[in-house]
Amino acid sequence: MYNFLSINGYELEAESEVIIDIMLKVAEKKLTKKQLSKWIKENVLI
Repeated sequence: MYNFLSINGYELEAESEVIIDIMLKVAEKKLTKKQLSKWIKENVLI
């Protein structure tokens, strides 16, 4: 996800530990697509 955002001119504004936690939640299916989308919108820099 990080690379995809970077290639498209975006940067995440979150600590590495937070990003790792989010990705683990996605992998464990503890985070819905809607929740992930909301988190990305709240933590991305254009």
